[in-house]
Amino acid sequence: MADESWEVKNGHPPAGVLLLYLEAELEGRLAAAVERHTRACWTCRAQCERMERGIRSFVDFHETAEIPPPPAGRRTFLSRLREQAPVATSGAGGGWNAGNSVVYGVPLTPHLDTTSLAVAALRFHYHLPEVRQSLSWLLAAKCSSAYSLTWKILALRSYLDVRSDVGPRPVS
Repeated sequence: MADESWEVKNGHPPAGVLLLYLEAELEGRLAAAVERHTRACWTCRAQCERMERGIRSFVDFHETAEIPPPPAGRRTFLSRLREQAPVATSGAGGGWNAGNSVVYGVPLTPHLDTTSLAVAALRFHYHLPEVRQSLSWLLAAKCSSAYSLTWKILALRSYLDVRSDVGPRPVS
């Protein structure tokens, strides 16, 4: 359950609470408090609108995009991916970043947004170890912004029919 003390901390609900509110997954007092707050707060209403636009854009794209399978198997696909998209690289931990995965011998930190985009784009290649490792990294990654949280949710939603552990947890 979301933290009910958000008003005391900074006066605004965290991005995760706003997203739960938009998905109608909050209950009782917390749902009522977030609803009252978003009616009165321009900042939070604007943040909710940005989240909804991002989700709608992804859903529209996901419903209309026809992504063909790779033309000739794993080796060809991976080599073409590495040749044609050198700006996104998978790091040793499984997450992706924009650019090199190592600079001056130092591994760079993966980014949630880049990893989410890569994982969503590679959805039909779940059998590849790189994709499985990236999905595991994404499942474990913590979100620090509404932007990252939105990308993470959108990427994971595209795997609902591939992996059962990426969906919402059953309520007990």
